[in-house]
Amino acid sequence: MSHWLIKESKYILKHKYMTIREDVCETPEGAIIDPYFVLEFPTWVQLLAFNSDNKILVTRQYRHAVQEVIYGLPTGYTEAEDISDEESIKRELLEETGFVSEKFISIGKLQPNPATQNNIVHCFAAFDIKKIQEPANDPSERITTEFVSVKELLKLISDGEFAHALHVAGVFLMLSKLELLKLKSDR
Repeated sequence: MSHWLIKESKYILKHKYMTIREDVCETPEGAIIDPYFVLEFPTWVQLLAFNSDNKILVTRQYRHAVQEVIYGLPTGYTEAEDISDEESIKRELLEETGFVSEKFISIGKLQPNPATQNNIVHCFAAFDIKKIQEPANDPSERITTEFVSVKELLKLISDGEFAHALHVAGVFLMLSKLELLKLKSDR
């Protein structure tokens, strides 16, 4: 497969958190795709955080686009002042939850929606997290937290209560990489 040729490109919206680009593309077969919209986002980070009892920290917060309070993971954008993706997730964990950890490991990365988005999300795990302060006072992020076992988290996902698709994908990636998720096949 070959890449498409971008014949023309213009920005519809440019913002710190999201940019919308309109491209005119030509496929290798010569078909013109006009318009093709691309959403440009900064890099995202998300975290599967374990306490000393191997329970996972989950968040709950209001998400305006769906107008619901939903379960999720500590997550956020990589800010310009962050020196690495790991520093981003450390900052997000502290800001959103008041927790810290001495041990972070990179688990992998995901593409949120490569059909329309150009960004990636880096997935991390943290261990032996400890609360050292209250979450930051951000009116757009009123977040509560609770700890659940791996089994409880998988049930929340199965029951549709933990339904943020990117977070679910991250949970399965992280649990499989950490070998906490054992899948059986019928071979």
